Amino acid sequence: MKGFIYLLLHLPTKRGYVGATTNIKTRMASHVRETKRVRRKIDAMHILMRDEGFTNWRGAILETIEYKKKRQLIDREGFWIARLCTLTPIGFNIAVKGASCPGERNGFYSKQHKESTKELIRQQRIGSKDSPTTRRKKSEWQKGKTLTQTHRDNISAAWHRRTEPTKGKGKPKSAAHIKAIAAARKGSKLVDGHYVKPTNNKPGRNRRP
Repeated sequence: MKGFIYLLLHLPTKRGYVGATTNIKTRMASHVRETKRVRRKIDAMHILMRDEGFTNWRGAILETIEYKKKRQLIDREGFWIARLCTLTPIGFNIAVKGASCPGERNGFYSKQHKESTKELIRQQRIGSKDSPTTRRKKSEWQKGKTLTQTHRDNISAAWHRRTEPTKGKGKPKSAAHIKAIAAARKGSKLVDGHYVKPTNNKPGRNRRP
């Protein structure tokens, strides 16, 4: 299939929008229809088109791509969004997986998530696994890089927290529990940190004559 990556540029502000489609004419018509929405909330780009008209806008095709899977077209869209940095608030693109602006041009630059947001992200990540493509990209990104001592210490501390025994840790034992443990250990000897009961088997015992 053939797909197109296109750019819509607002000339007064130099803010852009990158999109992907298989039919440019149909996609442009859908942008026009979007400006006429009444009942549904529309985004900032289409509000600007509706208020100012289309005279301040210019369009261009950035790339024509032959693809077999839609994911390939979306990946190229993400590439151009990152390259031209059209993510909001610099541009009009809301979000595309895999696309981000580097450095100070990133809207989240020098900011941090709240602790509640970090916990929510952590909960959502539990049980999820990266795809083979994501793992390959992470591996390529890490090649040739070395960890700082602080990063190594954090990894070591996290690993020790995971491997520490937590079963029953810090919980007071009941009298019945203590009595049961004492009965189980009766007659045992402590060997290498474990209670072992001596065996009474002797050579020749219980043998038939």
